[in-house]
Amino acid sequence: MQDKSADRPDRILLIEDEEPVAQGIMFQLQHLGYRADLCRNGTLGLQAGLRQEHDIVVLDLILPDFDGLTLCRKLREEKIPTPIIITSARGSELDRITGLEAGADDYLSKPFALAELEARIRAVWRRTCSLNQHVLSHGPMRLDCETRELRLGEAVERLTGKEFELLHLFFQHPGRVLSRQGLLHRIWGSDNTNYSRNVDSHISRLRAKLQRLGGDPDWLESVYAIGFRLRRL
Repeated sequence: MQDKSADRPDRILLIEDEEPVAQGIMFQLQHLGYRADLCRNGTLGLQAGLRQEHDIVVLDLILPDFDGLTLCRKLREEKIPTPIIITSARGSELDRITGLEAGADDYLSKPFALAELEARIRAVWRRTCSLNQHVLSHGPMRLDCETRELRLGEAVERLTGKEFELLHLFFQHPGRVLSRQGLLHRIWGSDNTNYSRNVDSHISRLRAKLQRLGGDPDWLESVYAIGFRLRRL
């Protein structure tokens, strides 16, 4: 993988079975100077993803052997941190949230302009580089931004992508109340408050992990009718 100080990724893995779409994306990526590799089914895509030879994965949801959501979940279950951009003709808000819940870093609805795909690739890369620059500390907690692990003393808990993004945001704003709607917008890219349960369920999981580490789950404090804050320690 490329040095994280670079302003854009180098090697892209495209997992796409639709021939015209795949060839168009491959041509554009190579024309722009990226090294791009193509897998046309989920089995080959999973094998390539597990090797961690790429900087970003561009993943179609509809594949001939198994769906892209399953592939995304398998990579995250194997603790593969490579950023994933899902592309799909299913573009509803619920589809987008489902994809992000599966561990994707972005979700792009088809049809899309190739220029937009490249812009998303660069944006995801910049965000990943920002998150991977250092270990954050708050009180006795240490948040490893490269491995996405939360540490308390010698105890370690692995975080999912969204758990990590949430906690990273709280670490950046200790003591500040962050609203459910604001968290939903910043982490899930949605303004539909009907999906605010995503925020609550992830906060609950983070509290459970804090407790397993030997910390206090109330370090992530509920603020009635507003949202949550990370208590100053």
